[in-house]
Amino acid sequence: MKNIYLFIIFILALIPFCSATNYFEKEFGDSALINYGNSVQQLPGGSIFFAGSSNSNFIGGSDLSLTKLDAEGNFIWRKYFGTANDDFCSRMIVKNNILIICGQSYNNTTSTADGILLAVDTNGIELWQHNYGSSVVSEAFFGVCSAINGGYLVCGIKSGLTQYSGDFWLVKTDSSGNLQWETTYGDQGVQETSDAIVQLSNGDIFISGDKGISTSAYNAWIVKTDSLGNEIWDRLMSNPNNGGCKNICFSSDNLIYVIGEAATDSSADFDIQVSKIDTSGNLRWVRYITATNQSDAGFDMKETDDHKFMITGYYFDTMQWQKRIPMILIDTSGNELGRKLFGTTLQNIGYEIIQSVNGGFLIGGTDFMNGQCILIYNNVTDNDGIDEIKNRNTIAVYPNPAFNQFNVHLLLTGGMLEVLDISGRNIMSVPVSETDFNIDASMLKSGIYILRLNTGQNIIYSKLIIE
Repeated sequence: MKNIYLFIIFILALIPFCSATNYFEKEFGDSALINYGNSVQQLPGGSIFFAGSSNSNFIGGSDLSLTKLDAEGNFIWRKYFGTANDDFCSRMIVKNNILIICGQSYNNTTSTADGILLAVDTNGIELWQHNYGSSVVSEAFFGVCSAINGGYLVCGIKSGLTQYSGDFWLVKTDSSGNLQWETTYGDQGVQETSDAIVQLSNGDIFISGDKGISTSAYNAWIVKTDSLGNEIWDRLMSNPNNGGCKNICFSSDNLIYVIGEAATDSSADFDIQVSKIDTSGNLRWVRYITATNQSDAGFDMKETDDHKFMITGYYFDTMQWQKRIPMILIDTSGNELGRKLFGTTLQNIGYEIIQSVNGGFLIGGTDFMNGQCILIYNNVTDNDGIDEIKNRNTIAVYPNPAFNQFNVHLLLTGGMLEVLDISGRNIMSVPVSETDFNIDASMLKSGIYILRLNTGQNIIYSKLIIE
């Protein structure tokens, strides 16, 4: 009898593993339309809801779209919502099995926009829908969260009457979406755009976004308010280079992580930027997840069960020469621990990452080349891509494309740097005695070249374009 009980226990222990969902990467959307995917949520039973927009013209112009899928990413249904105007989705949350979607509604006749907020149940039935704003200026929503005293907090931008003038916009509604109060934050004549919002259990509200530091450059900006929207402090993540913020994550150790992007001294193209501040606005650190001198950005991050953080956004893959969707694991000090890349076309962006009820993470994003939504289910551990991470950026080249000369930054010295043409023929060889140096490219014809660094222990490659 004891053996039978042990056998039953053994079988029961295997059930979760036998029924576990396999990792997947799927594209979906009406093939006759241009589809955008912005936000993903999953219910405890496994059902996945994916919000976005498309040029369906079912209701009027572009419409908000909501797709339901099962835990394996298989399509169940898709429904459209919105107004007679062009409606675009920004973000979705779930509260009490109700899906709350925010975005903007653009009127082509008046060339103005309003914030839009709607509630949909899990059967795809619209419960309510509201537009917010004035007819004089434009408004849009980009972030939403539940309010601790009921209802919702929604943030975005309220534009001004002059160029480069817009403010953080905060709206408080009741549980049916009725406006209770609204306010703005920002400086006169300076462009500010908020993109994410969280409220703590004590009522404090944190709003993140971008603040203009010139007519062409931005820095990440955080505003803290009380539960009624009264400003307590603001913090600019000062950086002489252009950059910005896409989202914030409040961690289990009561700190705030700001995810976005910033240019570097070596390139005007962005790297993923992560900042860490406390609830008093004190900056703990700023880190960059460096890749190549191409454009990379972080759009969302979530804390893992073991108190690390998973990031998504876009990441330029020089091996495939594509803008791909990353799933990047970092520790609490901002050190990259592992990475996987997804997407098969030239331009893909992951907008939201959430922890799956089956373990691992779900990413919702867009394949811009095919005009399709992307849903990714996968996971990253400390060991994933670790060799690539150790070797990446060993050859940093800028500018790239180059004309008469280009600069090289290496993490090590010694060995030989070779310039090869596309057929593999050696064009020139440069002994490596410094970590930073420049190379005369005037003798190179326009085209694609391969840089090969041979250290004697490793051979590392990078791509160079000569204009």
